[in-house]
Amino acid sequence: VRAGLEQEAVLLVTGSKFFQGAAFSSAVILPPSLMERLRQGAPSAPPLPAGLRDFLSQHEVPASLPHWRGQLGSDANLGLLLRWHTALPFVERAFRIPAEERAALEADWMRRVSEMVAEVPGLEVLHAERGIVSLTLRKPDGALCTKEELKWVHKHMATDASSLWSGDASPPPEAATRIFIGQPVGITDEYAALRLAMGAELLLEAHAGEYDPEVDARVVRKLRWLLRALNRSRAREALR
Repeated sequence: VRAGLEQEAVLLVTGSKFFQGAAFSSAVILPPSLMERLRQGAPSAPPLPAGLRDFLSQHEVPASLPHWRGQLGSDANLGLLLRWHTALPFVERAFRIPAEERAALEADWMRRVSEMVAEVPGLEVLHAERGIVSLTLRKPDGALCTKEELKWVHKHMATDASSLWSGDASPPPEAATRIFIGQPVGITDEYAALRLAMGAELLLEAHAGEYDPEVDARVVRKLRWLLRALNRSRAREALR
């Protein structure tokens, strides 16, 4: 954040994603140089659009910009406030852990997950950084799964997928478990990646010595199951 502000960037921050707060628990941070320009230009600035009052109140604008605050309503934005309160407990607890220790816990988790993935045929680690393990799924013909195929996998990760395949193998117990992972991201036009990410809750569990690798093992096993189900469905289509 400091590095971005030093480069005079406007930054968007969120309490969702890693900190697992509600969606749209967000804020905008402006660099000092831009704040100064806004203050100096306030007397000649045009009025704010009237419709902005439906989305922004004076409580979201700093007191150093009275020209803006005076044009906005005084009703508190309770929705935004409540969203941030879902995230702040994890933000505060995570940052009580020293930065070096947080980085070490992330690195250890990424190593463990990467090793689990590497043991499963068809699952491959594409990249691991900052508590996020990106992986690809490879089909029997050697091609990596496309974004559309991974959308199918991602959807069934969050549903009971035990009925997808009634073939010669019984589904593993985790096939019925709803598991939430990162949405697929296109890498090229030909293939995409899924993401397994460490959240603040998992970081705190690891810090307290309460991390259970079996939780991540279930994620990997369900991915393996869904890759097999995907391959089977593609083979059926090819025979038609």
